[in-house]
Amino acid sequence: MDLLHLGPEARTDAEAAAGPGGGPATAAPRWRDAAVGTLWTVGIICVFPQGLVPVAFNLFGVDPQVRVWFAARYAPQNLQLLVAAGFLAAGLLAVWWAEAIRRRPTAPG
Repeated sequence: MDLLHLGPEARTDAEAAAGPGGGPATAAPRWRDAAVGTLWTVGIICVFPQGLVPVAFNLFGVDPQVRVWFAARYAPQNLQLLVAAGFLAAGLLAVWWAEAIRRRPTAPG
């Protein structure tokens, strides 16, 4: 037994062409990858800086004049939490949609 060569063994061409499940590997279309990346980016921006940060600002009593680029902070004081909740919902929907597209099986060909 050669203890110095315990790494993975070389794969044959047939094994290399097979995907992780043993079936043939199919690449996702480029539009699909672009859509998933765009939806993830929009989702993260909507959830964190546009949704959670304005909620935290309101909960911790940050001066209302601090707006920077948080869209919910530009709404009237009584609507800021509602706007932030809308951004949270939109962001979570975008992430869910991205994952639904990513998990959809690709058509061979």
